[in-house]
Amino acid sequence: MRDRPPSPERIIVLNCYGRGGSGIVWRMIGSSPDVIMTVDEWHVGVFGNAKLRRKGALFVFRALGIGSFEPLRRHAFRKTIESQRADDLDLKTEARSCVIKLMDYHIVFSDMIRRSFQSTTFVNLIRHPYGQCESLMRSGLSLVDASQWYVDVAQMMASHANSGAVVVRFEDIVTQPMRTCDQLYQALGIRWAEDGRFDFKIKPYGDRRTENVDVRGGEVVRIGTDDVGRHIDRGVLRGEKKRLSHGQRKAIWNVTGEIASGFGYDEIASC
Repeated sequence: MRDRPPSPERIIVLNCYGRGGSGIVWRMIGSSPDVIMTVDEWHVGVFGNAKLRRKGALFVFRALGIGSFEPLRRHAFRKTIESQRADDLDLKTEARSCVIKLMDYHIVFSDMIRRSFQSTTFVNLIRHPYGQCESLMRSGLSLVDASQWYVDVAQMMASHANSGAVVVRFEDIVTQPMRTCDQLYQALGIRWAEDGRFDFKIKPYGDRRTENVDVRGGEVVRIGTDDVGRHIDRGVLRGEKKRLSHGQRKAIWNVTGEIASGFGYDEIASC
């Protein structure tokens, strides 16, 4: 039995939107023998059921523009270390990195996280605002709130992009997952698993996924070149167009267009 899990030499921070393909990329990275995964998303591992405390910390960090708070930093560091998957620690004996998933407004804690580790690499998972906002709208947000949510989170990602974060597009993950995974591994300096596959959680997507669908469960399978197309359907990119009217797309772009253009997107989505 391990009394205290070791601290990784490097933390890989996946900055992402909820409902934006983050589970796929998180498991892609965590499938490398060089990377330890955590049991839960970062905010769950750190705050648990203390939702009021988490929301209070989010408010204070955003309102005051602070980068860290020492008691919370120490607590978050300890919880992150403790949340490393035991199986990974036992099996991946050469791993020196740990990957955490930092979703939505929790990206405000990224500088605090960086201060706790020897080395930090940020990965920005971005998505065209049409698809991301449509997904947020299906989870219960209004068009206006979803558009502002997109902008707020994208602005935090942009600060990391300016500092050399690895950038991954959701659209590339869906249309060419194996190639994009390979490019991501090269950028992070990590290896493929010996079987050339990565873990993938099966869960509903597109119009089958609404705010009432619980995706915390779901079977995790290993997929590779021969069967990736059966699990990752590029048709999800067509669905987001069908579910948004021309007026809705226009309204979304009016709010998000400036920041989205900085990520290389345009008003006429190519997918």
